[in-house]
Parts: sequence; structure tokens; C-alpha cells
Amino acid sequence: VVGPHKNSPQALSHTIIVILALDTLAVIFTIPYSLAMSLSVSGEGVPMCEESWHQNIKTVYGTFTNITQFVLPFLTIILCYVQIGRKLKERQTSAVHRFRSAVKKAVAAERNRKMNLMLI
Repeated sequence: VVGPHKNSPQALSHTIIVILALDTLAVIFTIPYSLAMSLSVSGEGVPMCEESWHQNIKTVYGTFTNITQFVLPFLTIILCYVQIGRKLKERQTSAVHRFRSAVKKAVAAERNRKMNLMLI
């Protein structure tokens, strides 16, 4: 997002590595939940899955899940928007921007406006 016009061959391989790492972590973090599931039969004879946790483990896993699924993504989003804001502010006040012609400034302003709309 910060360098949208750069085309790096490393970007694709880095993206694939990040996706595989996240998928692997998701599977690993889901294993305790799948081990805590048990099959039982309801009063009407209908089979159903139920969680069968020990209370301490349930509390620890619930806290961990809450932090990893809500707190960390929220903080990541905040940090990303702060970085984007800094980069946009840096572009706006850069020396190169001050010496551009009026036409180039208008084109850059329109491109930045479109980029900002896309980010929001």
C-alpha cells in the first residue's frame, strides 16, 4: 500500500510465504478446539457435537483466541493506517512535491485522491 507503483518480484514469493505461515498457524491454533469436541446424543436421539473443556484450559484458550482474533488484528489495522498516514503526509511535504509543475501537481493530487478513496 505504501509503495503501490513498485513492482517487486520478491513481493509474490513473500506473499506466498506469509499466506502459508498464516494457514499453518491457523491449523495449529485450531487443534485444541478440535480435540475438545465430542459427539453426544441429545434427548431426542439426535447426534450433536459439544465442547468438553476443563475449565482452566477453556479460560486460557478463550483468552488466547480473543487476543489473536480481535486485539492483534485491530492493533495491526491501526498501525497500518498510521504508517499510511505518515507516508501520505511525507509525500505531501516532500521537496520534490514543491518543485513540480502545476500539471504534474494536479495529476499527482488526482492520483493521491484516488489512492486515498481506495484506502478508505
